[in-house]
Amino acid sequence: MLLVAAFDFGTTYSGYAFSFRDDPNKIQTNQSWYAGGGASRLVSLKTPTSVLLTPEGEFDKFGFEAEDKYATLAEDNEHHGWRLFRRFKMVLHNNTHLTKDVTVEDFCGKRMTAFPLFVMSIKYLRDHLLKAVTTQKIGIEETDISYVLTVPGIWDDNAKRFMRDAAVAAAIDPARLKLALEPECASIWCETLGTDVRGAVAIAGSQYMVVDLGVCLSVSLRDLADKHFKHSVEERIAAMDIQENSITPKGKDKLKIVGTLIQSWFKGSIDLLIQHIKSLLAEAKMEHVHTIILVGGFGESPFVQERMRNKIAGVTLIVPQEAGLAVLRGAVRFGHNPSIVSSRIMKYTYGLRGYDTFDEKKHANEKKIWMNERWVVSECFIVFVRVNEEVRIDQQQTKTSIPTRETSHISVYRTTHENPVYATDLGCELLGTVELENSTDIPFQQQITETLFMLGDTELLVKLRNTATGKEAYMLFECFK
Repeated sequence: MLLVAAFDFGTTYSGYAFSFRDDPNKIQTNQSWYAGGGASRLVSLKTPTSVLLTPEGEFDKFGFEAEDKYATLAEDNEHHGWRLFRRFKMVLHNNTHLTKDVTVEDFCGKRMTAFPLFVMSIKYLRDHLLKAVTTQKIGIEETDISYVLTVPGIWDDNAKRFMRDAAVAAAIDPARLKLALEPECASIWCETLGTDVRGAVAIAGSQYMVVDLGVCLSVSLRDLADKHFKHSVEERIAAMDIQENSITPKGKDKLKIVGTLIQSWFKGSIDLLIQHIKSLLAEAKMEHVHTIILVGGFGESPFVQERMRNKIAGVTLIVPQEAGLAVLRGAVRFGHNPSIVSSRIMKYTYGLRGYDTFDEKKHANEKKIWMNERWVVSECFIVFVRVNEEVRIDQQQTKTSIPTRETSHISVYRTTHENPVYATDLGCELLGTVELENSTDIPFQQQITETLFMLGDTELLVKLRNTATGKEAYMLFECFK
């Protein structure tokens, strides 16, 4: 690949960055996201994750352009039928019943299937990137690009697959696409900081905590207030128990607010954050962590930085320049060298549902079955890897078996329990299935089926392979069937 491009598809803001193979550390971000017009025109390194659809349901604008056009239409009372979507990425957070049919609301409360919005957004970012790249180097083709798409570290396997499928539907070659975890990307970028960031000590080889803070106010705060409250913004401000002139409306879409008042709004959430960080640092496994690296847009706030420095003793706080771009830049570095992450800790115990040899110490006697001249138990959880286990990024686990029918069928399960006995135990969840056709021309006894778990990557891969025929099949997530 000639270059690596990374997309940060954020809840509120999105952007991209890239660098060429011949100069991988020269990471470039888009400098031309513009909002508004005239003297108040805003230049930003990211653009809102907002999609505007025409009354016919077709894609029209993304980002600041979507927000500005909808605002203009609304001012002229011509917005009826137009649909503005914001913060739709939230539908993937902690959604245990995620499917491709999941819906989100537009600004007016009308629902729509979310998947096409993700596809439209990624396609827009991809096309915008291609224009930026081709203006720099003549002869660059889309096939010369390796893509990285960042996802939250707390996301479920299903949500990751949702994003991959959306990227593929947006015409990104799956063979040139990797998903990267946002906290890992932030950490990767922070490892390049050395000693030149506000007197910080070198962090190479040391243990440190990355705190990723994103927070923003809606660009249509007034519209939200008008929608949900009977009184106008001015009337609500006048009724507040605050010092006179602390908040002053400026035109239709701006408020002038005294700094100390804004700080009071955020003090509670910042104090809770600091309390949480202190509780983490108090854990035994964190005893060697003496450095906190603050990234994300909210992390750029001097008020946040000052309170953290004053309230968290015994640690060095590092804030890289343009902290809001740390994830993007780290994702580009990851794309050039995925092995920079050497291992990961498993969030779940993964395995299959199947037969296991009867063990009187863990199996109920009434569950044993006599099969192939031995006592076995059905519906057991056959563990491939356990929760909290450290695995290499290239680590694989393979188990072999002899097929007994024309189609081999396996069910992949997961649980947060370390030692599950049965796949039917409370907390065990069916994640997906794999089906593979075996040969009827070769005796089953001469065929071997390999079940492979690729464990250490950002995405779980489960594959069945018949060694006699060479046929392969991959897991299909249960929720996307």
